[in-house]
Amino acid sequence: MTDPKTLLAENLMKARIRKGYSQTDLAEILNVSSATISQYEKGKRSPDVEKLHTIAKVLDTTIPELIMGQSDNEALKLNMQSLVKIPILGTVRAGYNLLADENVIGYAYAPKSDIGDGDYFYLNIEGDSMIDAGLNSGDRILVRKQNHTSDGSIAVVLINGEEATVKRVFFDSNKVILSPENPHMRPQFYDEDEIRILGKVVSASRTYE
Repeated sequence: MTDPKTLLAENLMKARIRKGYSQTDLAEILNVSSATISQYEKGKRSPDVEKLHTIAKVLDTTIPELIMGQSDNEALKLNMQSLVKIPILGTVRAGYNLLADENVIGYAYAPKSDIGDGDYFYLNIEGDSMIDAGLNSGDRILVRKQNHTSDGSIAVVLINGEEATVKRVFFDSNKVILSPENPHMRPQFYDEDEIRILGKVVSASRTYE
């Protein structure tokens, strides 16, 4: 069975060419970069639901045709059953309740094969503290919601109930070390009661917008 991302990539490119648009043309209409359209068509990333609706409208097609190459609603239903709808909780930043429902800014889908048990959410990253781990400002991270993590894992952490950050976490006696992956930044040390683990980072993807 063809991977859903591959099908979407192929069908999006066919619909764009059929419409007579270049990647640059489509990027300008959607207000994204040409690199974003290229990533879509290479299957390296997928548009979120809202963007997919817009693409279908712009290219005079439908979401089922983009996803499955046909307008068969049952085929679309079966395909969507292989995906998991995951909330996007905005950007990692200070001074707010990161996991509150009102912070949901949209939804994106991930293949069930990439998701294990538990609850997941997406976050957008700001800053360059984790660039050596491949996490750049503007990236979107997939996070498994949990209140613990193993030594050396990358996690979303709440500091003193106020500041949310993404760092590699180490445990040393009764201290928690939040280590950036940027040679120009130093690890920070905290008491255990100053730190709350919100989730473990599972993967990351470029957004380019």
